[in-house]
Amino acid sequence: MLFNVWVTTACNLKCKYCYEGNHANGMQMSEETAMQVLNYMYHKIEGIPGYIVVNYHGGEPLLNYEIVHFMTEALKERFPNKKILFGITTNAILLDKDKMEYLSENFFYNLSISIDGGRQIHDRNRITIQNSGTYNTVIKNIYPLLSRRKDLRARMTYTPDTVGSLFESVKNVVDLGFRIVVPVPNYSDDNWTEEHAEILEYEICKMYHFYGNKEEVHISLLSPDFQIAKGKCNAGTGEINIDCQGKIYPCTCMVNCEKYQLGNVLVPAEQKTVRFLEEADKADSECEGCGLEHWCVGARCKLVNKILTGSYGSPPAFLCAETNALYKAYCRFGGRGNE
Repeated sequence: MLFNVWVTTACNLKCKYCYEGNHANGMQMSEETAMQVLNYMYHKIEGIPGYIVVNYHGGEPLLNYEIVHFMTEALKERFPNKKILFGITTNAILLDKDKMEYLSENFFYNLSISIDGGRQIHDRNRITIQNSGTYNTVIKNIYPLLSRRKDLRARMTYTPDTVGSLFESVKNVVDLGFRIVVPVPNYSDDNWTEEHAEILEYEICKMYHFYGNKEEVHISLLSPDFQIAKGKCNAGTGEINIDCQGKIYPCTCMVNCEKYQLGNVLVPAEQKTVRFLEEADKADSECEGCGLEHWCVGARCKLVNKILTGSYGSPPAFLCAETNALYKAYCRFGGRGNE
């Protein structure tokens, strides 16, 4: 079971591609709400076999570090014999010695830094409220963490304006010391074209040439899983999303969409998920007949489609283009690299 918990909607940056919009004065989860969320999670966890994942979201989650720390310690104390993996993605601006030590010692599901490449690419979009670049601050703050955690993950966002520099951006963060790099396109950008998909394929091919045989470096674009078909959506069942007010949603993309709210932690209504998934399954899909539909996120994540395109059966155009680019490069290099 995966719990995604929004501890804040506030952020100390104003990244140009942020789908959340400007939320410098966003909401913070209170300790009272955090306790209500914990009680809800206690009840759910007690009935779940296997391990649990708790992933903290924002905004910038370290703006409410006290609640992150409070909830993490409470869950560890309540379930000392249960395997609970904690995750967080941060822009690294607020990292200090105490936070680094705590995150390094407790967060093993996912400890990620938002960084888009070298200074020029990173500072193009990841800027402060005062429009200043953030690269120098990020680099200064992450070096001690990189030395402690070799599995620190670089979470990169690329756009139509930066996809042509994707290989160089990946190389820049690997040269910094990252060994796990996860580049993700900004699907909500309306400026993607077929030409960008061709550029992406070319950039992925360059990555295969350079990193394909380097086992010590993991780049998500070089390890697409075209061997196993994706299962059915587990929104609202295997994944629970809880916002700052304790409201429950089936999918990360639906948080703050009142229509898809599944009650709250005091009066949950997760059973409503069944209706949403039934609606999604009944919808005509543009993916039928595509040779990649069994492996593509667009064919599986119909709730995401609904939010991004307004239709359960219509995935974002660049998601399809990205999957095709991944598949072409994967077939060309056998998924192994240039041997």
